[in-house]
Amino acid sequence: MIIRFFTGNQLITWILLPIIAITLWLWAATSSFPLYYDSPMILYQTVVSWLEQQPRYVVLFISFSLLFSQSLHLNYVLRINNVLYKKSHVPALVYLFVMSFAPPLIGFHPLLIVNSILIIILSLIFKLYKQIQPMRLDFDISFLIGFATLFYFPVIFLYLIYLISLAMIATFNWRDIAISIIGLLFPYFFVVSWIIIFSPTGFNWSDLWYDTIPTHFDPSALLLSAYQISFYFMVILFTIGLIRLGNNFYKNATQTRRYQQIVLLLTIFASLSIMYSVEYGMYRYCLLSIPITVVLSYLFISGSKKWLNETVFILFIALICYNYWLG
Repeated sequence: MIIRFFTGNQLITWILLPIIAITLWLWAATSSFPLYYDSPMILYQTVVSWLEQQPRYVVLFISFSLLFSQSLHLNYVLRINNVLYKKSHVPALVYLFVMSFAPPLIGFHPLLIVNSILIIILSLIFKLYKQIQPMRLDFDISFLIGFATLFYFPVIFLYLIYLISLAMIATFNWRDIAISIIGLLFPYFFVVSWIIIFSPTGFNWSDLWYDTIPTHFDPSALLLSAYQISFYFMVILFTIGLIRLGNNFYKNATQTRRYQQIVLLLTIFASLSIMYSVEYGMYRYCLLSIPITVVLSYLFISGSKKWLNETVFILFIALICYNYWLG
């Protein structure tokens, strides 16, 4: 069966992963494959301005390469840090399905760039575990968070996750805060300097910031009306996965438990970011792709009833096919 096959280390799994990814994105090859412009952040707008001048196959290739490399990198990070109790290729497979869950996710959007940075940040946060002097990691993590916000500002919540993680798994002092603030602001220093020196119109805060900031939660902006069945099914699967993870939580090593708590923090803060997002594209749900991948992968590879895991996974794939039938 599918899950059993990807829990092994056969060479053919590395061949099947790109085939599955290409199959999922065949829909993009027969559609307009949109470039999303609604993130006003300067680095994303620069990238989109360049991409709109390129042939369509170049945009498709770059987008697909980002997605596929993320799936492999996330699988590697989870594997070497023992975040899941069993090493497998299932997280790579699940990530590909989650990021291609519905047609509106097929396109070039800021999360295709940001998730690549986010996986690096997550791996660096894991390295904080029991660090006595993590000052170099403090700067690297905060710098990458600042860099990511120049593509999609709502990921600023990662800084709060970093601070909480630092207090949970490493030695925490004021030097860490000071260095992290410098690292967080460093990308903005470079961008502002570049604008001042090279822009003919000079620097304007509107080049770096949103015109409006949402102050309340608007349920109508969640854009789930066409995919309510899929949404509820995903929530049910995620909840069951969390329950199963919780039941086995104290059977894991302390290090693994801390890493799983960090993934839970990512779920909470990413959800809040989606609810209060300025951008209204459905792609913003990709912020949850990493924690969803972790929890669903755990659901599919754990438990004694393997036939049930396989059945649920087939239903998950059938749901994606249903989403593409809806269009």
